[in-house]
Amino acid sequence: MDSGFLLIWRGQNWLQQIFSSQAARKGGIVRRAKDDIDRMIGPQAFLAEMRRRGYSVATGKQGRTIIFPLA
Repeated sequence: MDSGFLLIWRGQNWLQQIFSSQAARKGGIVRRAKDDIDRMIGPQAFLAEMRRRGYSVATGKQGRTIIFPLA
């Protein structure tokens, strides 16, 4: 299997986990480490997916990225 395909699959699976979390399902705030975002999907793809899904993103303390649902 192509390693590029595995990275895409892993990133998509990771995003699926974010949006299936209890906080996300209830329209709450979700937090993820910036290092995880960089490693799993990359910042550009992450921000594009957040915009596509209608979420706002801010960087919090200690390298945490905070994902807010837009009301």
